[in-house]
Amino acid sequence: MVVKYVTLFMRVTMRRPTGFSTVSSLVKAGFAAAIVLAAALSCSDSTSPKGAAAPALKYVEILVPDAVKNASGVPSSASGNVVVASSDAVAAPRSPSLTSDILPGTSFVKSKPDTVPEAAPTNRIVLPPPPGGNDGYVPDVPLGFNFSFYGNTYDRLNVFANGLVTFGPTDSVAIAARTGYFSADRIADAADPNNMIALSWSDWSPSRAGPDAIRYETRGTAPNRRFILQYTNVPEFGAFATLTTQLVLNEGSNVITIFTPSMSTTRSVDLITQGVENADGTDAQYDSTFHTILLVWFPRVRGFYNLTNDVVRFTPTHVNQPPAIVAPTDLAIATDLAACLGSPNMDVPR
Repeated sequence: MVVKYVTLFMRVTMRRPTGFSTVSSLVKAGFAAAIVLAAALSCSDSTSPKGAAAPALKYVEILVPDAVKNASGVPSSASGNVVVASSDAVAAPRSPSLTSDILPGTSFVKSKPDTVPEAAPTNRIVLPPPPGGNDGYVPDVPLGFNFSFYGNTYDRLNVFANGLVTFGPTDSVAIAARTGYFSADRIADAADPNNMIALSWSDWSPSRAGPDAIRYETRGTAPNRRFILQYTNVPEFGAFATLTTQLVLNEGSNVITIFTPSMSTTRSVDLITQGVENADGTDAQYDSTFHTILLVWFPRVRGFYNLTNDVVRFTPTHVNQPPAIVAPTDLAIATDLAACLGSPNMDVPR
């Protein structure tokens, strides 16, 4: 959870601190204009002031040194419960997630997790018959949940025979002009396709692999569902090397994981691109591969390389947003030490 800041104003009835407090040294006399409050997890009354059931939250005990009370005009003899009340000053802007949001313009962080693919999905992607099936696509495949990609929300995607998916409307004229995107291109690049996840973008022939070449499925229960898309033993065009790759999209976290159990090519003209790209082609993220002969790393963008048991994950970055603060009304917090120690809500540091 990432929170940029929280500003909270409280009304506090001050009391004399006991030896239980270790924070009185934080405040020095002479700061009459500023009151510093130190908070620690404590216990609470079992009933609310208005007779309703107690809110399902932990309360805080506010310990105020004598020096602060004196500087504020509160007698040192003041004692009793600390009262925390709602205030009109609690006015942080609202955010639906109360933490941080994925906004348009955000990007992804790449990682290489130690994890394994899902079991193969069950629903067939039915491509048009050849020759269109070799370079065809199926639009609007349902995800089963809302997914945020570069800050925009989608509930479906478009699956292409040549190892990539896109989000949003398709342009059949543009796709036909580029023959189903059979030739992998650079990313980031303003040219189509954009708004894309390239699992293994190259010239593949799923029609030669039979009806189970490309399958998908949505698994799990809200809010933790997963969309799985898999290409299985799809041969490269005009040759016999094959591709098996799986894409997993996670609900809620909007994480993208590409598993590649096996991917090989034999034709040097079949360059391969793997990565993600935003809607206007201005941002892309991708992994790199080590060349065992040249002994150099090179990006997986229009490259000639093979993969075995490979995994790469793209996690969206978050922009910190101030959370919504909804203060409960007039909570009376017990300050008697014996009562605190006997309360089932007491959190004792260990």
